Amino acid sequence: MKEDQTSQDSIEPLGIPSEKIRYGAPDGPRKTHRPHYDGREPLEYPGHEAVAQFLATPESHREFNSITAVAKHFNVSRVTVYRWTQDIDVSRRADWLSMQNKVTGKLTIRRAWPEITEKLVNKAKSGDVSAIKLCAGLAFQEDKQGEESVLSSVSVAEMLAPKNIDVEVPIWDET
Repeated sequence: MKEDQTSQDSIEPLGIPSEKIRYGAPDGPRKTHRPHYDGREPLEYPGHEAVAQFLATPESHREFNSITAVAKHFNVSRVTVYRWTQDIDVSRRADWLSMQNKVTGKLTIRRAWPEITEKLVNKAKSGDVSAIKLCAGLAFQEDKQGEESVLSSVSVAEMLAPKNIDVEVPIWDET
């Protein structure tokens, strides 16, 4: 070290990237996990970030088809990728990313809701009892606040499945 140079001056600034790009965790002892990390920021190592995205993304939208493909891309073994999946920061990041995917899914459903309800009403008009119950539950939710929700008693998949059985529509008793 030069006489006019302090020990702080000899340390490289953090913003300058090194020549070699690391995909995995650094060699040596593990760093302690960030105590207040909630998954909002991308992970430091691209391999960890890729695993978190792999875990949080539905299969049809994944960049990598399998854990083996992730391992091959980052030139590590499959066991290493499995270990990355066990890292708490990777899990937190994957959880946060999956919440974002869930919000996107909800918005997609809400955009399609008019078409969904139109199909539901048409099934109810044709005499499908489960569709009638579901429509009644949706239309009169405020009347059933103390009772069990109609949506939980009739599954949407069950209701939308094609029915080959003719069912008579019950006559509503006013008593």
